Amino acid sequence: MKRTIAVHTGLTEARGAVIEDGRVTEWLMSPGPTRLETGMIITGQITDIHDGMDAAFIDIGSDKRGFLHKSELNRPDKGEDVPISRQVTKGAYLLLEVLRPGTDTKGPKLTEKISFSGKYAVYMPFSRYVAVSKKMSSESVRESWRAFGKERLQEDEGLIIRTNAEEEDPEVIDREIDLLRAKADEVKRAFLDQPIKAGAVHVDPSALAARISRDFLADEDTEVICDGRQLYEELVREREVMPLGASVSYTRENVARLYEFERMMMQTVRPYVWLPNGGSLLIEETEAMTVIDVNSGRFTGKENLRKTAYQTNLQAAKVIARELRLREVSGIILIDFIDMDTDDDRKDVLKTLRQGCKQDRTRVNVIGFTSLGLVEMTRKKSRMPIGEIMKEPCGCCGGTGRVDTANEQLYRVSEALQEAVQGKTESLWLDLNVRLYEALTSNQEDWASAIKARIGVRVYVTQSASDTPFQIRMTAESGEIEARLDREEKAWLKL
Repeated sequence: MKRTIAVHTGLTEARGAVIEDGRVTEWLMSPGPTRLETGMIITGQITDIHDGMDAAFIDIGSDKRGFLHKSELNRPDKGEDVPISRQVTKGAYLLLEVLRPGTDTKGPKLTEKISFSGKYAVYMPFSRYVAVSKKMSSESVRESWRAFGKERLQEDEGLIIRTNAEEEDPEVIDREIDLLRAKADEVKRAFLDQPIKAGAVHVDPSALAARISRDFLADEDTEVICDGRQLYEELVREREVMPLGASVSYTRENVARLYEFERMMMQTVRPYVWLPNGGSLLIEETEAMTVIDVNSGRFTGKENLRKTAYQTNLQAAKVIARELRLREVSGIILIDFIDMDTDDDRKDVLKTLRQGCKQDRTRVNVIGFTSLGLVEMTRKKSRMPIGEIMKEPCGCCGGTGRVDTANEQLYRVSEALQEAVQGKTESLWLDLNVRLYEALTSNQEDWASAIKARIGVRVYVTQSASDTPFQIRMTAESGEIEARLDREEKAWLKL
């Protein structure tokens, strides 16, 4: 199967699409500054130490503190019986990895035993041991890889060798270990050299480059197209480690426009999905679960009611498997298929649904029909649903409808700014409503540096009481814009 990974780099974030057989099957998006996720490596500051709990509480830059148990400390010279208060100091800064994300009531669980994952190995700079996958073909093979790992390690390093390393040339694994070691050194230098800030993120496995490298870069039938030079160079560096894999190319064209990201994303978040035969799905995500209703719609069939229901359900099962992956739906999922009279028809529908879910890299469990005739299934939560990234509850209707998030609208602002400077203008006047103005000014430094680096023009920002989210009011020389703003007695911010 031919696969294309199209990635567009905007002013403040990058977005990508996985395109298989001409259809978008997965979105690659950063959830924005929301919460810490499993695998992130961050800076934390110790705020409290409790010997009775064998734990320390960590400031991670959010309203909930992280939890660090004594067993997760990297203190090989200390015995298990040494109290945690004698191992760490209140106020100290630590380099930590998120083991489990936080919830509404609890902060994330943290560890000082950080790790860096590759395709063939997991490199641990401070762990002092070598582990080999038990899924390898024999104990002698595992022993040879264990010896290989011990030869490659330096000082306090640790290593886990994955199952798929067994059939690979050891030189390839050696190069990957060098790459992971270099990444770890970069993180350690950043932790020591940069201004210390609790909650600073050094490694984000959900970032686009990490996801593309981990999930797609080793596939020979994949091509990656980027319009961001930095991301392209990062992926090329990762690709050089692999003997075979995806092709990586850079284009000056706007990839989002080339592959119609905007139109396809709007389709993704709609609740209604049309089936190829004229039937339809209604997908509704609630707090407790996701409910999917299958309707025959315009499809009436050519034989009888039983055949119509059977054919529609088969089509629906294929599309549902694809939509769950596309929307990043997770948790409990209930599907109300059209009623079927025979067990054979129900078995065929379940088989089709399970077959479609095999394309999903996230773990899916199709349990079966309940006594009420609903299909019950689960999908592991690995990333934030696309609908939550792009939409938020509407303040006007009490949450019954959804509107674009401020982050989503600012993304469109960034795209509009890039479009507006195609004519080589010196400056422009950007008018924002109150909500977007507050969102932009809360990240003013990031926006100013991004504008300077990516489009190189002066941007005069004003605040408007209009319901219109944003408007580029004028493109001209700086003096002309400032004179206009003075005439209209507008307070402005220059980026």
